[in-house]
Amino acid sequence: MASGPLRQWNPYMGAFMPMNKIELRVLIRYCWKRGLSTRKAAEEICAAEGEGTIAYAAISKWYKRFDSGDMTLEDKPRSGRSLKLDDGDLQTGLNIAPSSSTRELADELGVGKSTIHRHLRQLDFVHKKPRQDPHELTEAQANRRL
Repeated sequence: MASGPLRQWNPYMGAFMPMNKIELRVLIRYCWKRGLSTRKAAEEICAAEGEGTIAYAAISKWYKRFDSGDMTLEDKPRSGRSLKLDDGDLQTGLNIAPSSSTRELADELGVGKSTIHRHLRQLDFVHKKPRQDPHELTEAQANRRL
């Protein structure tokens, strides 16, 4: 899809409003059902919704999907790690082991360490090293300090 904004005229507000992906895909499917070529569909959608609303390549992708019999308008699931991290899970991990590194938390929660780092910044979390108890000095160390 082109980088231009998706717009839709709202007669009640007298202005263009953002158009969501599903609405745009309904228009693409409508053009596909009418038998329009991908280039003609791109021209018509851009004429109705504004220049740069959608690119020819995006319409071509959706036409192929409709040709294969898949008429759903939602995105297909992607492979790879989940991009979602629940802040509650992160907080629980920090409560269990407050001195955990971002790498340890990332391995435990199944996300990237940069995701952990970003969420910690959003939570205004400041990592503080645990306070160490002072150790007892040996007699030789105590004599050296005198």
